Amino acid sequence: FARFVGAKEADIIGKTDYDFVSAELADLFCSYDRKVMLTGQQSVNEECVTFAVDQQVALLETKKTPLRDAQGNLIGILGIARDISEHKKMQEKLQHQAITDELTGIYNRRHFMFRAEAEIQRIRRYGGMSSLLVLDLDGFKQVNDSFGHPVGDTVLQSVSEICLQILRCNDLFGRIGGEEFAILLLETDPERAKQVAERL
Repeated sequence: FARFVGAKEADIIGKTDYDFVSAELADLFCSYDRKVMLTGQQSVNEECVTFAVDQQVALLETKKTPLRDAQGNLIGILGIARDISEHKKMQEKLQHQAITDELTGIYNRRHFMFRAEAEIQRIRRYGGMSSLLVLDLDGFKQVNDSFGHPVGDTVLQSVSEICLQILRCNDLFGRIGGEEFAILLLETDPERAKQVAERL
């Protein structure tokens, strides 16, 4: 906490949040305390803060726990904060890895199918039209056999980049097999889908 507010322990004791942080942030901290006092229940919150000492930005998980005396009366609140920045980054990285194809960076088969199924359900319920394209790279095995797998990987990456340049940001694009790709063109009729396919 001393590092967070940029003060020594002796200068912190007896002060309030309003002595060290903006009124807006102090109001937020107080609202967490007030909630614990009113409900008597622990609260867990995430707060993005900037440390005063070195200006490092961190994501803190703060737990506020009610403290009671022997008779059960609320006498205070224990607040414990821990830096979860690295944990959050790792969580986001794992989440990203779970839905993307490692080689090309586009959706993997599992996530593409999940998103496509959701879109099909939406169309069934609300109407509309979307089109599915499936791309298979002819002669791809010959590329791998003649030039090796690293060159084959480069081809797959290049195809993905070309498709991403042509497709709209809301279209679904995934690698569903070795050299097979699938594209779900949202709100697109067959004629327009044919034009996109020819362009690709």
